[in-house]
Order: sequence, then C-alpha cells, then structure tokens
Amino acid sequence: MQLPASKCQEQSVLPSTQIENALTTARNDIIKLVNSRNLVFFDDEVNKLDHWADDLKFGLELSIKDIDQQIKEVRRNAKIAPTLAEKLSWQKQQQELERARNKQRKELFDRQDEIDERREVLIGQLESKLNQKTEVEDLFTIRWSL
Repeated sequence: MQLPASKCQEQSVLPSTQIENALTTARNDIIKLVNSRNLVFFDDEVNKLDHWADDLKFGLELSIKDIDQQIKEVRRNAKIAPTLAEKLSWQKQQQELERARNKQRKELFDRQDEIDERREVLIGQLESKLNQKTEVEDLFTIRWSL
C-alpha cells in the first residue's frame, strides 16, 4: 500500500490514555528484562567466584594437610633418632616444614581476603547497575487522516 505523505507544521499532540498505558507497560517490560539480565550476570559471576574460591581453598588446604603429615613423620623420626646430631637435623627439618605450613596458612587467609574484595567489587558493580534512569523522548509524531 502506498500513501502519499507530506511534512506538516509541528503540533503538540497529547497522547491518549491508551498510548500512555502502552508506553508505561513497555518501559516496565524493558526494566524487567534489564533486571533479569543483571540477575543472570550476577549469578554467573558469583558462581565463578565461588568455584574459584573453592578450588583455591581446596588446593591450599590439601597442601597444608600434606605438610602436617610430613611434620608428624619428622617428629616421629626425631623421637627415635639414636644420636643428638640426627635429632637436631630432624628438628631443623621440622622447623622448615612448620615455616612452610605457616606461609601457606597466611597465603590461604590472603586469598580469602582477595576473594572478599572481588565479591565487594562485584556487588558495587551491580549496585551501580540498579541505579537506572529511564527517559522518554518524543522522536517524531505521525498524524494522518483519511
């Protein structure tokens, strides 16, 4: 269908109640869609962060348990060592292992702090996305008569 059209003088036309309701409904639908996308994004990021944190924590805890087992073995060897020199050697080895364990414990706490910081950044990003503004701007008005 082809209809001839011509540009007219700009006039202010007040939208009817139906148009206002449709506009409000469309705006609310878009806001819901954006909030839904933000929720999916947030859930995905939190899941990634949780999995990363769990993997990191599991690895460090496993390493700490391994060192604890080595310390127990060294203590046992130190108790049954026949000479003072051997006992001293085992004690030094135990101290080195305990230092390594303490270092790994500290690293575990540092990593947990890093995870908390990342979570705070993520929450801050989401908060900024929640502060949305919507604006309505008339781009053009169509008027016709038959």
